[in-house]
Amino acid sequence: MQQSGRAAGRKSFEIVQSLLLVNDEWTSANGALTAAMKLKRQVIDERYAEEIKALFLKE
Repeated sequence: MQQSGRAAGRKSFEIVQSLLLVNDEWTSANGALTAAMKLKRQVIDERYAEEIKALFLKE
């Protein structure tokens, strides 16, 4: 991703530095989505707090 971003002339702040893929399905049944299928960002932030923290520690 970083190579293709640089090749496309993107600035460093426009290039994704870290990415986390999770195997969990986000549904309204498990509380990650509202009934209107919108993300519940606070719930997701709390659920993956350790993983998110680790992403920023790598940099």
